[in-house]
Amino acid sequence: MIRPVLEREGVYFMDISLRGNRDRQVLEVFVDTDEGITTEKCAEISRAISPVLDTQDVLVGRYSLMVSSPGLDRLLTQAWQFRKNVGRRVRAKVREVAAARTVEGQLVGFGDGHITIKLDEGQMETISLESLVEAKINLPW
Repeated sequence: MIRPVLEREGVYFMDISLRGNRDRQVLEVFVDTDEGITTEKCAEISRAISPVLDTQDVLVGRYSLMVSSPGLDRLLTQAWQFRKNVGRRVRAKVREVAAARTVEGQLVGFGDGHITIKLDEGQMETISLESLVEAKINLPW
């Protein structure tokens, strides 16, 4: 029910989480855009979502709504995320016949169902999205 609101706001729906107990629930909605998300945009989205949740009586009892970015440590799962992160360092687990292996380097390309990573040794590796077990930004710390 909040997806149409997010589409109107021009953001991608990433995830949703409900935590806490009946008396103190926290509903977290994670969103992003191609350019990144600002706190002002999160506040705007929160104001747009609240009336929808309140009129639909989705949550019983009191709740707090938090709208935020999914953060850099979230998995890359959608095409726009790979496009957005070209130029960043990534760590990818790749499915092989016997087991998975890990590849690290700079994401230098995305297209036609593949990503291209420039390995630290300088070689390029093209990996199909179908063979990815997971991929995420490789944070420097």
